[in-house]
Amino acid sequence: MVEAAVLLLFNPLSLPGTTPLLEGFGAPEAVAALLFRDYLLPFEVISVILLVAMVGAILLTRQVRRAR
Repeated sequence: MVEAAVLLLFNPLSLPGTTPLLEGFGAPEAVAALLFRDYLLPFEVISVILLVAMVGAILLTRQVRRAR
């Protein structure tokens, strides 16, 4: 409760002299442009790593059936 009151009273974004965010900051179009233009290679590497982790998790949780 005290932390919430302190955050509301001393919010650094409401102090005079701070610069406001640019128009469109955080918009999906801006994020996509940045992600696919400047960070395409790291994005693709992470997607392959996550795909391998998903397949590994599925294989580890499958029950092994014994051959009869």
